Amino acid sequence: MKNILFKLLLIIVLLGLRFSAQASCKITGNLPVYKGAKFHIRNLESALNEYHGNLLDQGIIDENGNFESLLKVSKTGEAILYIDQTFFRLWIGEGSLAISSSGSKLDFKGTLAGENRFLYNAKFMQPYLIPSPLAYKPSQLDEYISKWSSLQDERLKRLEEEKKNGLPADFVSRMRSEILNSTMYAKNQFPSLQGITTDTLPKDYFGFWDGFHILDDDPNQRAYMNALLDYAEFKAKKNHPQAMEDRAMLIRHEVAFLDSILSERPKTLEAIKGELALFLIKYFDDKILLEELIKSFRADYPISPYVTVIDKKWSEKTSRQNKKISFTLRDTSGNEVSTDEFLGKVVYVDFWGSWCKACLEEMPAAAKLREKFEGRDVVFLYLDFYDSKSQWLNAIKLHSINGINLKAEARDLPYFNDFFGVSQGFPRYAVIDRNGILKTTGAPAPSDKSVIEFLEKILKG
Repeated sequence: MKNILFKLLLIIVLLGLRFSAQASCKITGNLPVYKGAKFHIRNLESALNEYHGNLLDQGIIDENGNFESLLKVSKTGEAILYIDQTFFRLWIGEGSLAISSSGSKLDFKGTLAGENRFLYNAKFMQPYLIPSPLAYKPSQLDEYISKWSSLQDERLKRLEEEKKNGLPADFVSRMRSEILNSTMYAKNQFPSLQGITTDTLPKDYFGFWDGFHILDDDPNQRAYMNALLDYAEFKAKKNHPQAMEDRAMLIRHEVAFLDSILSERPKTLEAIKGELALFLIKYFDDKILLEELIKSFRADYPISPYVTVIDKKWSEKTSRQNKKISFTLRDTSGNEVSTDEFLGKVVYVDFWGSWCKACLEEMPAAAKLREKFEGRDVVFLYLDFYDSKSQWLNAIKLHSINGINLKAEARDLPYFNDFFGVSQGFPRYAVIDRNGILKTTGAPAPSDKSVIEFLEKILKG
């Protein structure tokens, strides 16, 4: 009898564990400014799913601005609430969250209110409201660094204050890492995005990396993973200055450094090498290096979900390259323009849209790039996607996009996806050579200091 009771108790415990693996998270909202808008909630966005994430729920906000969503979650963590063209980073888990607007501000109630109130007040919930590095000028380096140092101090102070009000310890630890790593990443990005060479920076500029720490084996911390990759590049440049001018060699040193510091964090190492491989496939064109990295990753992680995605993206990239490109679209005056008109010239193609913040942030650098090659056999072709005609024309005027502007329509998408892979996301840059042959769908961005050398190489043939 005792054995039977013991077995029944064990079954009850196991069933309880099984069903507690997924908990409920109820999110409600009252946001009148978004009434009638579609919304969806996603989490775990990564290169594995082309940053689309896992869809947790979707619906429509009613005519009064109300919505309700009941999520099934396996653990606490981040999710993204998308409403129309904007998004909000949320903290979800077992419990409830009510979001409401009060004037221009958001208010939060429920068991998850504390975490989300911190995200909002610390400017994590809407990160796009913080000016990007490209919103500054190279001469504003000190101003940019001061801004991020002040933001870090403000965030850390707020976190300590909210900690006293009962924020969970694991959330506090996660946010402290987020604060420090996002600051280091922002400071590291400014010189490269602004084209500032290391020799013109203050001698101790990169001293902030002294505060970088390797964390526990958790690849889902976005700010940490971004900073980790930049930290590896910094250490590779510092330890191997002779590789500064050889991008492929520098990447090899980065990978070797990551292997050395993450040997006891296998999940982080797999994720960061998988993400790096997918990034390089998308934006880099050294076939020898890419095949080497892909072969090595496949050997080290044969059952990794990254392998399938890497093989797919590599196959798509190699099948697109070295094909003859020919298409016809309409310009701002409604006239048809064919790429055949550009034969004999190198064409730098910029895929963009007025809705793409990252695309627009590149436009000041794009203007400088046009000036650099003025009078040369280079055509700067700007292809707009997913805009209405008025949105397109307004954005061209507002951002002074003075190259050749053409607009793609819905019927054109299959061609541009087949040849350029536009479904993989924007911004995207491609180069077509003098013979109309597609050389790359992963050309350097206008703000990338390597773009000038890249175009000079294509010009020389």
